[in-house]
Amino acid sequence: MEVIIAVTVIGVTLTAVYGLIISVINVNARNIRNLQASDYAAEGLEVIRFMRDSNWLQNYSWDRGELALGGDASKTLYLLETEVAPYWEFSSEPEKLDDVFSREIILNATDNKNSIEVVSRVSWAERSGEKNFS
Repeated sequence: MEVIIAVTVIGVTLTAVYGLIISVINVNARNIRNLQASDYAAEGLEVIRFMRDSNWLQNYSWDRGELALGGDASKTLYLLETEVAPYWEFSSEPEKLDDVFSREIILNATDNKNSIEVVSRVSWAERSGEKNFS
């Protein structure tokens, strides 16, 4: 009788420990993906700042005149990294990062004609559905 009780207690304990380990591994993987997504989103904003600053120094429009954003317009852009200067370009193809994430840059017109709102959104798929970080 004591053996059955001991085996049951050990079985329940091992099952609980196993469940806890699996839960910790899943949460850790989710946290890693969230951290990567936040880094990719920040990188997208930095690329737009780089384009703005480097083009301004060369006396070009920040977007080299490629975008016409007026009124209440909104545009979705994708970035393409190149090997030669200026190292980043706008692309019409969705940007894939690490074959897991996709990044899009959304430009929104503001009330001030000299400014725009820039949103960098990174998306990826998880078991629970599509996740986004902006």
